[in-house]
Amino acid sequence: PTLWKNHYQPSLLNASSTPEFDCVSATHNGYRKSGISHTRTVEFNKKKEYLKITDQIDARKPGFMVNIPFHLHPEVFVLQTADNTYILGRKETPSTLELTFDPLIDSMPIQASDDDTLGWYSPSFMKKEKSAVIMGEHQSDAKSLTLITYIKIINRA
Repeated sequence: PTLWKNHYQPSLLNASSTPEFDCVSATHNGYRKSGISHTRTVEFNKKKEYLKITDQIDARKPGFMVNIPFHLHPEVFVLQTADNTYILGRKETPSTLELTFDPLIDSMPIQASDDDTLGWYSPSFMKKEKSAVIMGEHQSDAKSLTLITYIKIINRA
């Protein structure tokens, strides 16, 4: 419903690039009716080849649910190596990524099913294929929350 009728407004807060790091920080007003603000900062460490994603959530009242879905292409495989760590790759290439959620997050891989809208990939209009989502969730009892997710390149083709 938000996508079609009530467009939220994004705001770029910062964008910078150095030989070592690229960094972008932005916010949007999509949760304003719920009294919640969300700011995301994405930092790419060029030498160590990882993304650090920082989500800052602030609410007028304590108690809110955070969902962090990572939607994957149908050809991407998922291997869970620890509670909140996953290896992502494709059979056609030796390149792999390591996705690690913040320790506060409860995460789980979800495979698409005919009974759910999660996990579907659409290569074009009116076409869809079953895929996977790695869902991270946290029920916060605080008014403010910072979550950090890492995506590391662990094998480059």
